[in-house]
Amino acid sequence: CADYPLEVLSPEFFSRYPSEVFETRDSTGRLLAFVQMKGLGDTLQFMFCGFEREGYATGRQWDSALLYQNMLLFIIRYGIEKGYKRINMGQTSAETKLKLGCVEEKKYLYARHSNPFIDGVLRRFSGRFSDKGYSTRHRVFKVDEYLIGKGGPV
Repeated sequence: CADYPLEVLSPEFFSRYPSEVFETRDSTGRLLAFVQMKGLGDTLQFMFCGFEREGYATGRQWDSALLYQNMLLFIIRYGIEKGYKRINMGQTSAETKLKLGCVEEKKYLYARHSNPFIDGVLRRFSGRFSDKGYSTRHRVFKVDEYLIGKGGPV
């Protein structure tokens, strides 16, 4: 979980998007978490999720981490069961998602400016602001099968 305050949005905010929302509730009906997804062709797009940082069961921080991990596993299972060829898990929480077997895609920064001097500075230094990605490689499976057709023991 992040160490900074997150914005709390109303259910109406999420209902504006044409998508599917799945809720997790406890035995009393209290909302614990939700996941919002949308199918786009052969890709399942994970859009939003929400949950309390403190676990309801014990009030400990790790409860929310377990809940979040189970939410991600639900998205993966749902995507597989519905026959999607690709599941876009979003761009946050890279470590958690990579430990579940997700593959990180390289991200780039494109910046331009109409002032030639500022544009030159941007071109020269934009790489310093680009996402470097998550550098630790986790062996999630005994055999890695790459999405681009390569594979075999690592």
